Amino acid sequence: MSESPTASTATQALAELEQRRQLLQQLIGVTAVIESLKHSLAQMLTPHSPDQPAAIESMLASLDDEIHALPDDDINHRLESLDRRLRALYGQLMPVIEEIQAAESPSELTSLTTAVHDAGELRELVQAAMAVRILLSQRGLQVPEFRLPLDRARLEVQLQTVTDKEQACRQQVIGQVREMEQDLRRLLGNANLPEAMRTLMSQMLSGLQDNLRHLQAGLSISELPLPIEAASFVEQAVPVPPSPQPDAHPADPSADPAPCESPTLSGTDSDTPPVTSEPTLQPPSLMQAILLWISSPWNVSWQDIRSGRYQRDRQ
Repeated sequence: MSESPTASTATQALAELEQRRQLLQQLIGVTAVIESLKHSLAQMLTPHSPDQPAAIESMLASLDDEIHALPDDDINHRLESLDRRLRALYGQLMPVIEEIQAAESPSELTSLTTAVHDAGELRELVQAAMAVRILLSQRGLQVPEFRLPLDRARLEVQLQTVTDKEQACRQQVIGQVREMEQDLRRLLGNANLPEAMRTLMSQMLSGLQDNLRHLQAGLSISELPLPIEAASFVEQAVPVPPSPQPDAHPADPSADPAPCESPTLSGTDSDTPPVTSEPTLQPPSLMQAILLWISSPWNVSWQDIRSGRYQRDRQ
């Protein structure tokens, strides 16, 4: 049976909204990468200790108790490892930064979404390195100077260019959110819109308005009140489990039960306990991994931390 004109119009409107949402999600991903790089470059160019007492307290609170309990020499050694990892990751991201500098418009930067993890990790590493330096300063120790991965003048140029591109991308995001908001309002203006769809569209509109206020206030694009990936307009069909069917040949309760084949491998004792698979590793979050790496033994590698192997071994 064909759809009614109202249903057909609503379905087409949803398809167009979903297409717009996907483009917006891609642009937000690009902007998030540039935003992370902007914060990383800015922090690398600032002194090791922020001026505001509240900021200092917040940075120290971001470190685990295990790190606070480490002796001075261990903290210095961890900081050296942290700085090495930071400079290496910056080197990996140099082509991304150069691509941002060379681009004339955000539409040329769609490939940046593949760098979202590395850009986020660089930002967390810089924050951790600053926090550890504050900790050393609070202990009255000489704080190792942070070695910039590039000369200061070039880093400052990078920061200015990345900041300008981040602002341009942010304005494009704001523009696309406004256009999506207008599309939703037009859809809600349809008097024949089904009630269930009207409720969903109203919720989406409210979320987009929250996002717009968030962006206009200059807050992080990575912390939108309504994540755009959660605002999908694609209807998800929920599979209904099949109802149990009665056995066409019910077993005679008086008959002897048929022998069951052993689930164990051929030639093994049936009393042997089943072999259980190893539990799935649960990798820590990025910031948890960095803090765990700082306080871990020397023989623990960064790969062990990120994969979750070291966490499992500790338990």
